[in-house]
Amino acid sequence: MTSASQLRIPAATQKQFGELITLILGSESMNDGERQYWVNILPAMTPAQQQSLRDILVRERQQLQAIDSRYKKTVQQAPIAPQHKKRRADLSVAEAKSEASEESTASQILDEIDTIGS
Repeated sequence: MTSASQLRIPAATQKQFGELITLILGSESMNDGERQYWVNILPAMTPAQQQSLRDILVRERQQLQAIDSRYKKTVQQAPIAPQHKKRRADLSVAEAKSEASEESTASQILDEIDTIGS
């Protein structure tokens, strides 16, 4: 997780968007440049865009926790039955589809923001 001290977060932005800032800082899918970008554009985002970003970041956190949980269970269980291997493969496909959907939503938000800024 990135520390807030590595990013420039105006006090007013931190106060107004504290929950989103926390989610952005905790995101494992962003580098510091991306985190700074999202912090910078938060004040220009519509409430709907802010909610979409929040939803994406919360889903990311939930999915990573679920993966960690499954990994711990998998490590503890050996050998794995064929039906478990299929189930795990199916879950991986579902996670990939969900991630693609989230990336599409994030891209749409960025396009909307770019349109607003133009």
